Amino acid sequence: VQAREVQGISDRIVAGKLSLTVKSFLELVLRNSTDVNLTRLDVYTANASILAAKAPYDPAVSLGFNTLRSVSPSVSQISGASTLSTLTQNSTVSYQQLLSTGQTVSAGYTASRSSDNSAFNLLNPSVFSTFSFTAFQPLLQGRSRVQVRGPLEIARTQLTITSKTGEAHIADLLATAAVEY
Repeated sequence: VQAREVQGISDRIVAGKLSLTVKSFLELVLRNSTDVNLTRLDVYTANASILAAKAPYDPAVSLGFNTLRSVSPSVSQISGASTLSTLTQNSTVSYQQLLSTGQTVSAGYTASRSSDNSAFNLLNPSVFSTFSFTAFQPLLQGRSRVQVRGPLEIARTQLTITSKTGEAHIADLLATAAVEY
């Protein structure tokens, strides 16, 4: 454990003497007390739990791309080339999110491009694409808002309780410090 200097004390030294009023003493207590800092940390932790409770509602985006080249000797005369070379490229984009009402919505787009060196292909390259949209609502499980929003409401209530308890604890620490002054 390393001892650290009391923050703000050097500002209150005038002509080699420490001059403290009750107000400035309590400001030093608020700035330097380990109990006060731990109480603040409890409130910050409770606030972070709200972010964690919102995490299931974060949207998810997925991107993908792959390419495949295939080169093979022709096995028949109707393949259109002596050595058949095919290039296939696939791209995908998808989005998914859980809504606060319990539904899950998702959308996706897929595109595929294919080309080869066959003399018999009229469309070269050929492009295919699909778009899909899905809305999913569970019929029995999670059908009420309480089940979906419960963790978020619990985290908010916990933050309120922690902050009020922290305020009371800090007020007690300041009252004790004022009496000791």
